[in-house]
Amino acid sequence: MKGKKVIALFLVIILVVIMGMMAACGGGNTGGRAATEDTFKVAMIVHEISAFTDAFNRGAQNAAECFGMKVDFMAPDAIDIPKQVAMLESAVNSGEYDGIACTVMDDNAFTDAINTAKSKGMPVIVFNVDSSVAPLGDSYVGQNSIQAGYSVAKVVFEKMGGKGTYITVSAIPTLGVLVDRTAGFALAQEEYPGISIAGPQIDIGTDMTAAVAAVENAFTAYPDIDGIIGTDHFSESIGMYLDASGKGGSVVAGGFDITPGIMNYLVNDVMQVTCGQNPFMQGFYPIQMIYHKLAFDIDPVKGIDTGAAIVTKDNVQKYIDSGGE
Repeated sequence: MKGKKVIALFLVIILVVIMGMMAACGGGNTGGRAATEDTFKVAMIVHEISAFTDAFNRGAQNAAECFGMKVDFMAPDAIDIPKQVAMLESAVNSGEYDGIACTVMDDNAFTDAINTAKSKGMPVIVFNVDSSVAPLGDSYVGQNSIQAGYSVAKVVFEKMGGKGTYITVSAIPTLGVLVDRTAGFALAQEEYPGISIAGPQIDIGTDMTAAVAAVENAFTAYPDIDGIIGTDHFSESIGMYLDASGKGGSVVAGGFDITPGIMNYLVNDVMQVTCGQNPFMQGFYPIQMIYHKLAFDIDPVKGIDTGAAIVTKDNVQKYIDSGGE
């Protein structure tokens, strides 16, 4: 009998643990709207379809499964602000969605649509990139861009031996978060009297093929540079050029985001450093906050910093094994 009691107690403990795990993930909207035809539905609208933004979708879908929600992920094939705004306006006005999660790629273009969503009582969480004029959403989920830029530049300057010249390249030089990363580069440079910047930042655009050509032109214009730093996931174009030209290792190359291509260039020492910002959690947190606002009227946290993961050849295998997360 004693053995049966122990087994029964063990089963009760297992049941309690399972129920606790279900509650932690929302338990199918326990305490909120039932996960039936009335399931909360969120539109996640981002700036492009790419390996980088796919991580947003994976995080969002994980949160949706956890909280018994539905998330429709949508984006232009390539960065196209009018198309993205049109998608946002359509989602807001459709009456189909309970909340909005979006990236904001322009200081002004998204304002009216987001304000309309708020006027309809829809929680709006902005993530990854926001207006540099004023935050538009109920919360922002993303990286501290100045600190991230500082951290990447520090690695580059150290690997340059604290001396020499460098250049920077950017997909959208006027975009707020990329401006902040560039400001971080400058802050780091102040600590290295022997380092100077060779010329103004180079606009490489948001088409990868054109970006590689722009990087090649930069090396033609500045053949004697010792380092190059990109501000965004189009930094992969640096590795593409250096690898194709056989110049990998001839300069210290750094950039942003943990894409499959950039990880490969780190392994092969074509690039030396990149910086991750946890795009999976940038997709997860907005859905979580929208759920808690809709189900329990819990206001979103005003800001979540998803960090700046410095990735080099020494630790890149960890990110390869986890699919870049």
